[in-house]
Amino acid sequence: MALKLEEEVVNFYCQYALKLCQVSRSLAKAGRHEEAGKICGFVSSLCIKNANPVCRQEAELCKKSSILRLQGDIENAEKYCLLARRLCPRNFSIEGG
Repeated sequence: MALKLEEEVVNFYCQYALKLCQVSRSLAKAGRHEEAGKICGFVSSLCIKNANPVCRQEAELCKKSSILRLQGDIENAEKYCLLARRLCPRNFSIEGG
């Protein structure tokens, strides 16, 4: 039963993750990297719930980006973030450089 429920709400998770990703990108552009990193970590926890292997890989990249951003390694955090956004099957909804 619980698995069925998670399958039902995975699209909600994806939509929420996309919106939060946009917020995170805006914060990063404004130099608010700690806040952006925390949001990236949460986004990864949403994306990992999707059974799609690409989404799971994307989630791992978001998590790595989050950790690097929180450690102050912004250049590498941005690289992982870009890789994650390129993998995202729904990335047409994400703005950012």
